[in-house]
Amino acid sequence: MSETDWTQEITAPATGEDGETPPDLAFTSLPSFVDDFLLQVCLQHPVEKWCSKWWDHEEAVLRLEALWDAFEAMRTDPGTGTATWIRDFLDPTIASLTSEVTSPFRQCDPRRGSHVVEPRLPAAAPPAGMFVVHHASSDAGADHEESDQGELG
Repeated sequence: MSETDWTQEITAPATGEDGETPPDLAFTSLPSFVDDFLLQVCLQHPVEKWCSKWWDHEEAVLRLEALWDAFEAMRTDPGTGTATWIRDFLDPTIASLTSEVTSPFRQCDPRRGSHVVEPRLPAAAPPAGMFVVHHASSDAGADHEESDQGELG
């Protein structure tokens, strides 16, 4: 397991724009979070599905990055930050990632050496003008919106 004591806030010497000193991250990368914490502490019980090549499944990476971001944001809360993180983030994420039905790993079987990354779902382009397209602006206060190739009626 990681040498990091993830329960304690470690202050960094640099300060942000607001003058506050942000805490260091408990984990320096997503693989570190998954390997040194999630798999060692949070997933010690048998699960329906998991893939040792979790990093090859885009949906899993998205969910795990969101879980890690929430963990880093909430871990130093002196009150119920960790409990809230477990209830609101860890439990639903693990349920989704390890379910026979919803897991992005549902086609993988590491016992048989099977690793399958499912193809993306097909998508057709929406009708022109159906959605508003937002453009970034170099002018900080200006919002620019236009229809995507037409006006909505």
